[in-house]
Amino acid sequence: MPETGRFVCPPDFVFCAICKEVLTQPIATPCDHYFCVLCICEWLDQTYNKSGCPVCKASIS
Repeated sequence: MPETGRFVCPPDFVFCAICKEVLTQPIATPCDHYFCVLCICEWLDQTYNKSGCPVCKASIS
């Protein structure tokens, strides 16, 4: 019987929603989305991204 556990997709919170890589220094937003700390800091520093979370647009302060 094959080992099917090896083929289960990893959960989304293992990957950064911005760079799509495995999280590096992960940080969670109040809306419970996960990002690399550098990715979310760069995202929020960009003037056209002041709307907040890149996934759901919830306010991030």
